[in-house]
Amino acid sequence: MYDLLRFMVKIYFLRLYLFTILIIGSVIVSNAQVISTKNAPKSVLKIFDQAKNQITKKNYSKAIDYLDKAIKKEPLFIDAYLKKGGLLYDQKDYANAIFNFKKALEIDQNYDPRIFQALSLSFENQDNYSEALRFLNLFLENETKLLPETVENLIYKRKQLEFIIWAVEHPVEFNPIPLSEKINDSTLSEYCPSLTADGRTLFFTRVTENQEDLYYSEKDENGFWQKAKIMPNINTFENEGGHCISADGKTILFTFCSDGRSGQPKGCNIYISEKKKEKWTSPKYLEAINIANVDTWNVQPSISSDGNIIVFTSKRKGGQGNSDLWWSYKSEDGSWGKPVNLGSTINTKGNEESPFFHPDGKTLYFKSDYHMGLGSFDLFRSELNAKGEWSIPKNLGFPINTKDHEGAMIVSLNGTTAYYSRGKGDVKFDKKQSDIYTFELNPENRAQKVGFISINVKDRETKIPLQAVVELQSNENLVYKTNSYLTDNEGSCLITLPITKDYSINIEKTGYYFYSERLDIESFKDSKSEFEFNVYLDKIIKDTAVVSKPIVLNNVLFESGSYLIKEESYFELGKLFEMLYKNPSLKIEIRGHTDNVGDNEDNLILSENRAKAVKEYLELNGINTERISYKGFGETMPIDSNETKKGQKNNRRTEFIIIN
Repeated sequence: MYDLLRFMVKIYFLRLYLFTILIIGSVIVSNAQVISTKNAPKSVLKIFDQAKNQITKKNYSKAIDYLDKAIKKEPLFIDAYLKKGGLLYDQKDYANAIFNFKKALEIDQNYDPRIFQALSLSFENQDNYSEALRFLNLFLENETKLLPETVENLIYKRKQLEFIIWAVEHPVEFNPIPLSEKINDSTLSEYCPSLTADGRTLFFTRVTENQEDLYYSEKDENGFWQKAKIMPNINTFENEGGHCISADGKTILFTFCSDGRSGQPKGCNIYISEKKKEKWTSPKYLEAINIANVDTWNVQPSISSDGNIIVFTSKRKGGQGNSDLWWSYKSEDGSWGKPVNLGSTINTKGNEESPFFHPDGKTLYFKSDYHMGLGSFDLFRSELNAKGEWSIPKNLGFPINTKDHEGAMIVSLNGTTAYYSRGKGDVKFDKKQSDIYTFELNPENRAQKVGFISINVKDRETKIPLQAVVELQSNENLVYKTNSYLTDNEGSCLITLPITKDYSINIEKTGYYFYSERLDIESFKDSKSEFEFNVYLDKIIKDTAVVSKPIVLNNVLFESGSYLIKEESYFELGKLFEMLYKNPSLKIEIRGHTDNVGDNEDNLILSENRAKAVKEYLELNGINTERISYKGFGETMPIDSNETKKGQKNNRRTEFIIIN
């Protein structure tokens, strides 16, 4: 779309024709009654020349007065109508421009086919797309007289008009609501929102005195946004904006545009800062993503929820068009790989910008001025499949998209709530007058709902935060996948995850007993998909006679009413084996428990057999039988109420104690 409009402006845009065609004298009179510059009386031509002289001086109202005089003197003077129509079009008086173009058609519809184009553009600017399409088709009937490149672009324009007509006739649900005045300052411009996974902190760009800076706002205990504050230790006297925040709110990537005064590389590049002990570190230049020693444009990063992918906008060699979307993967050593273009399905010969990679790990939102849309920049959605291929981008529809420029958009974890920027009182996006709005996406445009877990790990005795390994195993269609994470210096990590499957969680640190937890789909349905675990790990104390507290194996599962171990249990049993292998002096007792459903004696036997099954698994894998004992307790030692399904589930458990 961008190249089309640029081509139209440079090659055959309305004003080019209407302001120059009479000067070069290339008009061929096709009707003896038509009055043109070739056969008009000298007195009329003198008035016409006076109009052109006023145009040169940019006195357009006086020029129109002279053209009116020429028309009054010679009502069939077709060039005067065209010149006047062009001037009125330039002043955005489309209704009167159309009147004059139509008058020219009435005089001679074969005078020049570009009159049809002038009418098409005029009707389009009036949002009368049906008439715009009709006159464009009339213009295309003269295909043999046009350059092939012109025809190609006009055919694209016709498809766009057909799409606009369809989109307007099939609007999507859309009710944008401006955010609090604590975020949107009535005297300033705000745009490019970014949200933490818990939805409680919003980061955005604000323009003050023609300078972009990063701001943030937090929700209070009642869920209301507080007055926005400027980001500390980030902003300078130059421009900071076009950013993203990590899921846990502890890493920010942003665009810094410099003219070199600050000592940083010229151009717009991506920087990173981390929040440590409530303070943001000095921003660092991302060498692997930016292009060194080049005054270039690397902007608008979006980091995946696991922190391993950055999608960003760049104008660099190897792209499909002007600005493209690229991405970089983090290596195992923590370094970023060479950026790769997202390919021709996403990128076009126009401009693709403002990517947002949703935490579901597959949905990408971005804006483009070339994919089939309604005007300038439109918002689009694409999905990444299992083969690593992007789906054909889908326009989010009217009235989310309009003929004007739509600003960057993000979508919260629920896949439904969107935030984007738009002009104040007008849909047009403008850095000088823009606010941040929120709205609910219609079902066709939503991302997959995602939940998150917040984990805080500490030493049980000292309460000191621990850097521990957090492993998540998911089971989908009998395919098991394990992802590893590391808590930070504050013992914390936040993990986003799709809520379409069950998860086994294991937390371990050398010298401590491991901790396990289980999340299933039913848990997500009952709790708004938000979980917080404050985990206290116990140190492994060797060669002691003290019996430890029971450690529940939450991810050791059995078939209903059976002691047959489920396959997904092997993840946790492997951790138990590893602990025993690394600590050869430890001896444990496996304990089985049930709820109170069924016969007491049957439950006792079942619990004992389940404990025995765990013992046999460990022995088969090489743990000496003398280090493991087992015992069943049936329903005699509940840890929760048996009056609820959740309580019964907690009571059906397998655990172990240290018995050295």
